[in-house]
Amino acid sequence: MLANLLAISASIVHLKWFFTTTILVAFLIIQIVDIFQYSFKIKNDLDNLIRSFEQNDFSTNNISITYKPKFKESEDSLNRIKALIKNSRIEKEVQFNFLKILIENVPSGIIVMKEKSLFLTNKAAKDILQLNSLSSLDIIQTNYPEFTQIIQEHEQLSSELISLTKDGSKIQLSFSINQLLLLKEKVKIINFQNIKTALEKNELLAWNKLIRTMTHEIMNSVTPLISLSETGYGISSEDNKPKTIKNLNQKNIDHIHKSFKSILNKTVWLKEFVNDYKKLIRIPQPKISAFNLHYFIDEIIDNMNDIFEKENIIVEDRIEDLEIKADKNLIELVIVNLIKNAIDSLQFADNKKLVFTCNKSNQFLTLSVSDNGKGIPKDIMDQIFVPFFSTKETGSGIGLSVAKQIMQMHQGKIEVKSDKLITTFTLVFQQS
Repeated sequence: MLANLLAISASIVHLKWFFTTTILVAFLIIQIVDIFQYSFKIKNDLDNLIRSFEQNDFSTNNISITYKPKFKESEDSLNRIKALIKNSRIEKEVQFNFLKILIENVPSGIIVMKEKSLFLTNKAAKDILQLNSLSSLDIIQTNYPEFTQIIQEHEQLSSELISLTKDGSKIQLSFSINQLLLLKEKVKIINFQNIKTALEKNELLAWNKLIRTMTHEIMNSVTPLISLSETGYGISSEDNKPKTIKNLNQKNIDHIHKSFKSILNKTVWLKEFVNDYKKLIRIPQPKISAFNLHYFIDEIIDNMNDIFEKENIIVEDRIEDLEIKADKNLIELVIVNLIKNAIDSLQFADNKKLVFTCNKSNQFLTLSVSDNGKGIPKDIMDQIFVPFFSTKETGSGIGLSVAKQIMQMHQGKIEVKSDKLITTFTLVFQQS
């Protein structure tokens, strides 16, 4: 084009070169049209390339970059850009899909938030929170407002614990919150897991510890029994034959008397210890039958009315006329044990009160026993159901353990809430 323009400039001053000038101008027009065509071609190809990148579509039909040989370098450059973008996008997709699969198979619940919306969640998060869908933060807010508030208010938390309740089911979570800046956007990652299973494993370890403790206690009692028996036998016999009374002095008689007294005390203690143990391992299988809950509680209250009057305890029966399916005798054992614990708790209270309430939904029936006694300290709340754990000097520590086992045998559970004002034990029964 530059050469053509110079030629036109040189020929235009000579009128006799008019025909030559006309040809050169026509050729210049063709050159201008040609370069504009290829400029628009490159522009369109770049637009298609960017559009394909935005739409993540790198099919051959969308991008076809072919030029004449004189534009081969432009063609090669655009094709290289196309290949680089395509490969980079594919690599990122592979990495993202791998990350999604990895997160989906992690046993811990993971929630990733951008601003106040959920960006990414996994199956474990839905399973742990017992939710069918986890598409928005509003779903968590509806079911677990306390947990949602913590998530929204904190940017960093490490190894925190929280107890959540949904439809009578208790979830104990260990969770952490981390916030980072990703492409100038704040991203919050919430990682959590249900530690109830771990707690149940710890409870099993407690049972194993209990067996070792029992063995230790029994051996500690049996050893002195053997020693006392051997001593008494040695004093009262000679050549494997019993001595006559006249061959025993007063010192021997006193020693034998003390030995028998010690043996008696040890054997009585062992008997009580073994009986308590038998209560734990010999709970009969429930014999399920339907009975009226209101009349059932009324009968228990009537049977213990003398104790209530003696202790000046006001009993409020708020039980509705409901039918329950359970083993009447075993549930009575649980209720009586809860009442006895409440009486002990009310010993030094003012305006002593014991309240029975119930509630029924489509899935659960709950029966609660509340008292306004001294309450249960928070530091021992998790230990009260452990066998042989007791805060009372004369307590055996098996009542609540037995109660928990009975409720588990009924496919239910026992829960407790306590503060300085009210302590409530709740029996939760599943409704078939």
